[in-house]
Amino acid sequence: MKIQDIFKWASASFAVIPGLIIMATNLGTPPGISKYVYGGLIEATGAFSLLLLAINKKSITKLSHQKITKISISIFILFIISMLTYIFLFNNQIIYNDKYDTSLFFPFWYGDDLGYMIQKAGSKYNAISLYGPQAIIDGIYSSKNYLEFSRAIFTIVYIFTFEMLVIGFGLLGLRNVPEI
Repeated sequence: MKIQDIFKWASASFAVIPGLIIMATNLGTPPGISKYVYGGLIEATGAFSLLLLAINKKSITKLSHQKITKISISIFILFIISMLTYIFLFNNQIIYNDKYDTSLFFPFWYGDDLGYMIQKAGSKYNAISLYGPQAIIDGIYSSKNYLEFSRAIFTIVYIFTFEMLVIGFGLLGLRNVPEI
């Protein structure tokens, strides 16, 4: 088996498996966002990336091994940065309240009502405890534009994270390397 076959398999796996896992488990999907939308977007962008790599195979195989390795390492670093960014965003904007056994997705910016409740309570967690989840949900939805913009940011960072793996492994899979 050639090592490039292993990289091609890994690239295809990262294009297909994460989307299916998301659809089956809701992994990393913020509350209020469909796991099917997230999973489908991961699937579609992964397939698109693989198609672009396949279309550009001749150009890519002309690159030196050193150049492909440098590009792949850069892409892997971008993957790590985007994964850490997503984890940071998730931990700061998705608040779980054990009193009500609920998780809420807070937008990055707040409308007047939600901002007032959070300021008065001292934190997002305390606002849920003080006012109850429904009042907070009403405040979140009164900030609809901010909420949609926040969802878009989450989705873009999430897709970018997985695409870095697809592209990195795909590039390595297109190299001409000896068998192992």
